Amino acid sequence: MPPRLKLLLVDREPADRHAVREAAVAAELDVEFEEIESPERALELLTANRYDCVVLDSSFPSPDGLSLIDSVRAAGDNTPILVLTGREEDSGTALVAAGATDYLSKSELTPLRLVQRIRYAIRRGDIEGQLSNAASLLARDRRLFLAVLDQLPAGVVVLAPSGEVLLANSTIDRLLWPGAFVGGSLDASGPTVRRLDGTVLSLDEWPVRRALDRIEVIPAEDLIVDDVRGRRYLRVSAAPVLDDSGLLIAAAMTVDDVSLERQARNEALKLAHARENLMAIVSHDLRSPLNAISIAIDELADPSLEPEMRQRYVDAVRRSIGRGDRLIRDLLDATTIEAGKLVIAIQVVSVREFLERFVWEQQMLTEQAKMPLRLEIDGDLGTIRADPYRLHQALTNLLVNALAHAKGSGVIRIIAGRDGSFVSIGIRDRGPGIAAESLPHVFDRFWQARRHDRAGAGLGLAIAKGIAEAHGGSLDVSSVPGEGACFRILLPIDGLQGRTR
Repeated sequence: MPPRLKLLLVDREPADRHAVREAAVAAELDVEFEEIESPERALELLTANRYDCVVLDSSFPSPDGLSLIDSVRAAGDNTPILVLTGREEDSGTALVAAGATDYLSKSELTPLRLVQRIRYAIRRGDIEGQLSNAASLLARDRRLFLAVLDQLPAGVVVLAPSGEVLLANSTIDRLLWPGAFVGGSLDASGPTVRRLDGTVLSLDEWPVRRALDRIEVIPAEDLIVDDVRGRRYLRVSAAPVLDDSGLLIAAAMTVDDVSLERQARNEALKLAHARENLMAIVSHDLRSPLNAISIAIDELADPSLEPEMRQRYVDAVRRSIGRGDRLIRDLLDATTIEAGKLVIAIQVVSVREFLERFVWEQQMLTEQAKMPLRLEIDGDLGTIRADPYRLHQALTNLLVNALAHAKGSGVIRIIAGRDGSFVSIGIRDRGPGIAAESLPHVFDRFWQARRHDRAGAGLGLAIAKGIAEAHGGSLDVSSVPGEGACFRILLPIDGLQGRTR
């Protein structure tokens, strides 16, 4: 047995309400009427209760009837509304256009027609309600889908076969350029996009267009985009989207920024190449002391060798061993620094005492090179917390670098002072200086090893920089070609942030 219908009858004329009730009874319609005379009261009841249908008299002074329909629909209420009109059919048509479900002229009111229209209105209302719910769910799912798309690190765009953009996330604008996919197709006013071989990519050659035209998967390829943000490398791929019958309905394209990946790969290749060069150079540099040791041992095996010559060969062996040992230690230090595992042993160090002792220890070396060493300290620098052994090693590397590149150019100055919250210790020479194009590379590991005029394996400056940074400081360089160079270590006055043991 079908459930009893609950109807809201809104009509200011008692006779009209009675006619509707009588028609319902005559049609044996199992219905419960709730009768009211004003649209305002109807809105209150619809807000608080559920009705199967509203029967509304269209003779209310305008815009009362329309206002009720507008308010009900604006509130998202899909309750069917059957409008009872007078003789003018246009009024019912206007109300249906405004949101009413159906209308029935009072002059045609019969039990059969009333029942037919009420049932039709209820069925249509059910269908419209289902469609509305489905549309709301679809809109919600679309918002959710777009929100997920916008969180993806890859750019995503979906094109219809006509070329119209169906979907595009915000990452596309960031990876390509703002408004790249606006107006239904790729924006032709954007920057030039090129393949890795330098050829310009036309709009029709974009992977998403090719996926539409060929109906096939387009493998990933790398593209180059140059604009005000610099150069970016993008990895782009696309695939067609087919329905169950195999009909093309769209094509989807993904865009990834692989600039950092390419940069890391290039850096790794450069480092590998530099290491290969280094191994060749180290092999050569180790061979020299080993050859000297071999020759000296052969000579020392001669029992008739004079004592003076014997001592000279012994000294030569010691010097060769020292050179080999220094090279091996530099390699170990460079590897440790590169791995970020350099350990420093912190002590309280008096800056003046440390530098005076360092100058005294290096005096003989610089005098032999005929390049006197002068210490200049500006003010009382007090103490810092540092590893004196590692700091000595860094300054020695800088001094050896100055002696190697500024031969016979006069005094080498060690200048110490304060620079903000740092103690500054600089080693300045009056040599030929450093070319501008070489300045960005002087601290690169193994860079010196790649130069034809190298003075060593190219590790000393890189090690000095690693030691300065392990102390929470830095190492910089300034130079004017023809006027010498100054390497400056900056150490924090208020303590170290480095690793300790």
